[in-house]
Formats: sequence, C-alpha cells, structure tokens
Amino acid sequence: MSKKIKGKFGVPMFSFSLTPSPIKDLKMLQRLEAIKDASQRKEVAFRLKVIEFHNSFGTKATVEAFGICRATIYRWKKLLKR
Repeated sequence: MSKKIKGKFGVPMFSFSLTPSPIKDLKMLQRLEAIKDASQRKEVAFRLKVIEFHNSFGTKATVEAFGICRATIYRWKKLLKR
C-alpha cells in the first residue's frame, strides 16, 4: 500500500508499507507457480524436440541446428531414460 506525502521542497514522494498482505502474497505465489509451470513445460518440450532431432539426424547436425553442446544432449537423453 502506498501513501503520497510531501517531501523536502514540496516534491511529491511515496511511502510504502512493508507489511505484506496475505491475500496479495497468495495471489503472487499462484502467479509465480503458473509462470514456473509454463516455463517448465516449454523447457521440457524443447528438450524433447532436441532429442527427437538428435535421434533422426545425429549429433553433429543437432549441435549445429540448436547450438547446444554434445554433452548437454547426452545428459538430457540420460535424464529422459530415467
């Protein structure tokens, strides 16, 4: 919550309350979780796309196409097998 006050020389300033609102905090956490979930889904989809490309075209083509190092590709494939 902000409150407009007059500062030195009559310049408008704002003061902010540092006490959190439980409802606002809950809404913010829900938004952050939604963003996190969406970004994780995008990352998983991208990794699967890279792995499928690698299975079809090989390591050299995948490195050139996506700019991902060889070790990363193999690490992602290893994680997928688990």
